[in-house]
Amino acid sequence: MTEPWPISYLRPRNVTRHLAPRTTAGTVSASGFTQRVSVPAHAWIITYEGILVASEEQIRVWDAYEAFLEGGSVPILVPLVNEVGIVGTVNGTTVGASAAGAALLTVNRVGAAVVAGMHFSIGERLYRAFGTSPAGGDNYTMSIRPPLREAVAAGAAVLFSTLHCKCRLATDDEMMLKLEAGRMGTGNVRFFEDPNP
Repeated sequence: MTEPWPISYLRPRNVTRHLAPRTTAGTVSASGFTQRVSVPAHAWIITYEGILVASEEQIRVWDAYEAFLEGGSVPILVPLVNEVGIVGTVNGTTVGASAAGAALLTVNRVGAAVVAGMHFSIGERLYRAFGTSPAGGDNYTMSIRPPLREAVAAGAAVLFSTLHCKCRLATDDEMMLKLEAGRMGTGNVRFFEDPNP
């Protein structure tokens, strides 16, 4: 189990999450056209901005996590706070097993629809539905990005209301913190998704 970010002590004012696509392009042809191809190796970039570090306890927690994360060599579970696009707090379960790398997933969500643009977590992973279709009863089939990072068993929990993503610090110096008079500061931290199992 990956250690979670200490959100009760170090809560950001703003959260930015971006599903960065991976594209490749060939050379420009004589007619001026170029072909761009997207590959399914999308990865999340999450940024916490405006983390108020104002108490002695918050400074200690910040310093402890800076040491613990070792410049990004240790993964951390990053919650998405203030997330939009959630329909209530109704979670679901997977219908059938799905292999790692699958881009389609069927879920059962009683009492609430699944629509394109929704985010959800399975295990320590974060996903986005970009296309959905009813699959009978309370079941919905979703086209998802990124593709499943790990195989998912039938009946696995699908969380639409408690979102998180396994990440690492984006750079070695993400947790540098400037304290005014050594007592108070505001930090920003950028995370990249950790695709490793």
